[in-house]
Amino acid sequence: MGYITSATTEYLDLHMTERGRKLLLQGSLADNIIKFALSDLDKDYRNANNLTSGFVPGVTGSHNNCIFGVNNGYDLRDKITYLDTPGNQLLKQSTQLNQMMAGVKVLGSSTYQWTNNIDITYYVHDHLALLRAAAFNLIGNHNWEGINRTTFSSYFTNITDPSNKAWSLNIDGLWDSLNSQGRSIDVDIISKLFQQTKGATKATQVKLNLVGGTERIFPKVFGGVYLAQGLPGSKENTDKGPERGIKRQALTTISPFSLTNNTFVDENKSIYAGAGAMGVSFGSFVDFGYWFGSMVENVPYYPQYGIESNVGGFYNISQVHNKSFNSRFIEGNALKLDTLVPAARFLIPTNPETNLYSVLQPNQLNTNTTLNFKSNSLVGRLNNDSSSTLPTYAQFLAGTSTYTLKSGGRNYPKILNKNHPNLGMEPNTMLARLVEQVVNYFETLTKDPDTSSIVTKVGSGVTAKYTIPLNFQATSNTDTKVKSANISLKLVLDCNLLYQNYTYVAPTASSSATWLVYDETKPTCLFFGDGTGGSTTNPTDTMTSGGRPTFVEQIT
Repeated sequence: MGYITSATTEYLDLHMTERGRKLLLQGSLADNIIKFALSDLDKDYRNANNLTSGFVPGVTGSHNNCIFGVNNGYDLRDKITYLDTPGNQLLKQSTQLNQMMAGVKVLGSSTYQWTNNIDITYYVHDHLALLRAAAFNLIGNHNWEGINRTTFSSYFTNITDPSNKAWSLNIDGLWDSLNSQGRSIDVDIISKLFQQTKGATKATQVKLNLVGGTERIFPKVFGGVYLAQGLPGSKENTDKGPERGIKRQALTTISPFSLTNNTFVDENKSIYAGAGAMGVSFGSFVDFGYWFGSMVENVPYYPQYGIESNVGGFYNISQVHNKSFNSRFIEGNALKLDTLVPAARFLIPTNPETNLYSVLQPNQLNTNTTLNFKSNSLVGRLNNDSSSTLPTYAQFLAGTSTYTLKSGGRNYPKILNKNHPNLGMEPNTMLARLVEQVVNYFETLTKDPDTSSIVTKVGSGVTAKYTIPLNFQATSNTDTKVKSANISLKLVLDCNLLYQNYTYVAPTASSSATWLVYDETKPTCLFFGDGTGGSTTNPTDTMTSGGRPTFVEQIT
């Protein structure tokens, strides 16, 4: 019904609900006040010591499950709870409620920090820095004039594991350690979404609801952004870099992000949808499968392939694993094709016939006799058996040049040509394209009429900083009486920090803009968090040199 605004005064300042005002006008307010709730932001009544304002965790109650149930829809941020019996400690309201809780794993331990309200910031520039670190391990797959591979491979001798041993002694262990921290293709933002009832936390079927403007922008944040035709200031985003101009029709910039919300399996093998880790992923950037063709340039680095007009090319995993689909490969022109190679594809909306492909090279597929097997036919698995998906993903993104499909040449109707500007420069890689896509995507969000009023941008060019705010409510999908958990998620890209790792090369009259992954003037990878507290070169560090969280910041 009301609260005390100051603990030092001798009066009560009552803020009445609509029902309270109505009863007051009827002259029967005192007779109707039979239950009430009190709130105090400044003191934890379970502790003898006074705490500063804002320190006490929020234990908000709503009108549906308020401890006394009479606040008429008004929430109290920090409710003072009652004593069961004289002399007992006051109980946290969360132990009295039936509510959803977000669990964040305390790194380095098996315990979780639980909260009903969580504010999360995901630093996109740190995630991209991690992909560059994985690319450093693949420098041996590349070759261009003047390259010094040790410039990049020595990075792993300068970062250490918890026992202070160089990660270069256990590269697979580095990927596994990062995977256990929730740092891979996905970066975990929440470890679990569980239900708490009277102090007990248990798994439940979870439903994620989009709140406010998030419902409108969510499909574009995780599914593509469109520039409307005729919109004043509409600008083009092309596959050639950040050059932009007025366009007569809507253009699409594909989102590089996916939001993942996993299932949780308990010790009894019961499955709870949505209760597992929630993360943000770059996994949607490319489509994985195989390239079926013939090698027309058998070289160790960046070979070329030819295909027939009616068969061959890229096929995704679901197609290749379908027996009826594969029947076409045992007759006709398919008999002229003899090479099946793991590959990835990035779709270019402005030119779907060309697209971009990443086809693994002989030195990525072949291994010596002590590792896995020797693949003379270029058919096989990668030579890295880490349990983490990051090194496999990096093989496609950074282990080879990107390719485009061209018409004619080498006695084949179509040829897969490498994108290698010249021998004195690193080839264009899918990772460089991902960086380009991310920057263009955030900029497009500031132009799209559905998102421009929500997404914020500070600065411009290489100093631009973008923030995408999203709000969710996690509810139980089996019990409508369970109070929801509030999740605030911000995606932040700071270009000033991004370019501490990647080098932007401006377009010229004869060449497109590009981003360099392997710049010898930047022989290490840096992780900044929000950029206010130094940096760290070790991707397994949870804090920068100035004590700021890396990758993800979680405030409960």
